Amino acid sequence: MYLQEKISEVQRKLRNGEDINIHDDIATGTQLIDALHKGRIQPFNSLFMQSLDGTQIYQDKNSDSWIMIYILFIVCPGLRYKKGLVLPGGIIAGPNNLVNMESFLFPGLYHISALQKEGLQIWDALNQTYFQAMLIYWLTSADGPGSVHVSGLVGHKGVCACQLFCGLKGRRLEGKPTHYLAFLKPNNYSIPGCDHDNLTPSAIKNGSSLDYPKKCAYLLKSTGSNYKTCRRETGISCPSILLGLQPQGIISVPATFGGDAMHCLILNLGEILTKLWHGTLECSPSDDFTLWTWAVLHGVTWVTHGKAVAACKQYIPGSFDYPLQNIAEKVNS
Repeated sequence: MYLQEKISEVQRKLRNGEDINIHDDIATGTQLIDALHKGRIQPFNSLFMQSLDGTQIYQDKNSDSWIMIYILFIVCPGLRYKKGLVLPGGIIAGPNNLVNMESFLFPGLYHISALQKEGLQIWDALNQTYFQAMLIYWLTSADGPGSVHVSGLVGHKGVCACQLFCGLKGRRLEGKPTHYLAFLKPNNYSIPGCDHDNLTPSAIKNGSSLDYPKKCAYLLKSTGSNYKTCRRETGISCPSILLGLQPQGIISVPATFGGDAMHCLILNLGEILTKLWHGTLECSPSDDFTLWTWAVLHGVTWVTHGKAVAACKQYIPGSFDYPLQNIAEKVNS
């Protein structure tokens, strides 16, 4: 009953003109509130998330094993990630490179689609009655390389690389295929297709459920000779396998595609900033890292900073799991 009660609470606040100041679960998100207003979902629907990721089983060895799980949003956040409530969706043992993820996704999604079409009968012990549950595929959780297996988008190196299908075009270095989602146009930069003006975060829009089918239909009309061009223009590599679900059982494609803040903020950005401050980040031959005024973490400054980080250990709660280290001595930990 958790999600029903949470949604009822949010609806009561909206009716009373109260602001929703705490966004602690999907029930307080604008996506769900909008779906409720439009009648796309009902408070008693069973919303869930599919999550998938690759994992390295053996240390220092290549191992392309994958794990898929389902998380139930009808359970409160304090319980839904407990081992007993996490539903296994599949394990791909590897060790070879994954060639066709859809062949592994299909059995589970086919079963979900059948339940969406026929209805899932559940016994309500509280009210002593049966009811028909509608399964709503609400969210796909994966990192950039993993999400493309579900979304069918081009991925994090493409021209339109955003996982949320926002339409933002990337920029690339001359002679290099990888694109980067850079808001600011570099100085003296004139690479065709990438030299658009500076952008601001407010200019970026959410992926449109109307824009996706148009671009998808455009891609499907392509032939072998112009497929790559259509893929580059649309940001779609192939139709999402989620289009096989029942229309009433998914909020929309691409609204179900989730972002990946963890890798961006904690892993990728942290590594880049550390190398910037050290003056060790790879740069073009025309650049000179000795002129980087921000590269201050070296010599005595770096040693002093490492000691200061370690000295903070006594002020960090033990619930944070791992004590702070002297970053000058153990930067990788």
